[in-house]
Amino acid sequence: MGSIAVVLMLRKNNYWVKPASQALQESKQVFSQEANNPNYVNGSNSFPEEFYNYSDVYRLWRLINEGRAETLKEAYSLLEQQYFYEDQMSIQEEIKCLQQDIASAAKVSTVATTLTAVNTARIYSKMK
Repeated sequence: MGSIAVVLMLRKNNYWVKPASQALQESKQVFSQEANNPNYVNGSNSFPEEFYNYSDVYRLWRLINEGRAETLKEAYSLLEQQYFYEDQMSIQEEIKCLQQDIASAAKVSTVATTLTAVNTARIYSKMK
């Protein structure tokens, strides 16, 4: 029983762990080389830090590719406008939800007040 476990562990180590470890080391080496590449470093220095992520770079590329912006500077401006618009829409959606909550609470309050008035009238009529 113990020899089977040893054989399985050796097999796992040879077929899974060693190749994965080697691939990880190669990936780390490639990453280190690319991170120290002067072209990459110089390009990232001239790029605005607020847009330095995959989704923003993709959105900037789409703005230029679709012809909505001629230059990167125009694309930055359009993307900032889009973010402002998205923030405003998010705020409006939140306000709408709050108004719906207030309306719902007002309905509940109205029903409760009506029931209280009816019960008070019943009690008052029984007292006479």
